[in-house]
Amino acid sequence: MQTVVEELETSNEELQSTNEELQSSNEELETANEELQSTNEDLNNIKESIDYPILVVNKELKITRFNKASTDLFALADDTHGEALTNVVTCIDIPHLRQDVETVIKKQASHAHQLDFEEVSYLERITPYRNESGRVDGAILTYVNNTTERKAQVKLAESESRFQLAVAGSSSGIWDLHIKSGRMYCSAIMFKIMGIRVDNEKYTLKQFERRIHPDDVQSFKAYYEKHLSDHEDFNMEFRLKKDRVAMSGLKCVGKRYGMRTGMRAAWQDHLMIFPNGWTHKSS
Repeated sequence: MQTVVEELETSNEELQSTNEELQSSNEELETANEELQSTNEDLNNIKESIDYPILVVNKELKITRFNKASTDLFALADDTHGEALTNVVTCIDIPHLRQDVETVIKKQASHAHQLDFEEVSYLERITPYRNESGRVDGAILTYVNNTTERKAQVKLAESESRFQLAVAGSSSGIWDLHIKSGRMYCSAIMFKIMGIRVDNEKYTLKQFERRIHPDDVQSFKAYYEKHLSDHEDFNMEFRLKKDRVAMSGLKCVGKRYGMRTGMRAAWQDHLMIFPNGWTHKSS
């Protein structure tokens, strides 16, 4: 009888120890659950604080996460989780969406595509979604509204096109100078005025200065520095050596363009060179 009692006491102690271990494990699980809940809340706050559309899909292209901004482009609701991406109506035409997402997941490489429409533009980025072990489990889709930037790019391209047409049809030489590097772009007529043939990509301001008449070099440099520092248009007459004996008198008028960055790297000078006729003015 005493042996049975001792066995029961031993079993009771083991059960009590097991219970304590279970209680300890339960507390650890509760702590982990609280941490997971806190992390999930942080992720949701971060997700909703981003003001451009973000969607996460799994390997089957089913939507697992999205933020509120996504409703600007996709017809999404709270019960859309688990819906196939290809079944969701989009507010804009996104070509090759399924193909691009599948390619990103398969090749595990990011993809970017510019979407331009009549009134709005978006930069689409699709990147692999990786789990804790680094394995790709889906893809993340983002759409950044870059309408303002794209309109500016279009205007710049149109302006550049008009400039190139003006250069091609002009009887004057055109000099486009990048201040920081000293690189010069010279039109064919500009080189003809100087009486030289040279690689257009390698010509520099220092090379040009060596062709200025020695009596005019210092005044040219001083006026050029004043042009940069005083925000004034460039307007100067000077002499240019064409060879050992020949010389041309030039009138140079120009205007800076670009925006100051603090490093002067974005500043450029655009100068127009007029041969001989010093009183001639560009229209």
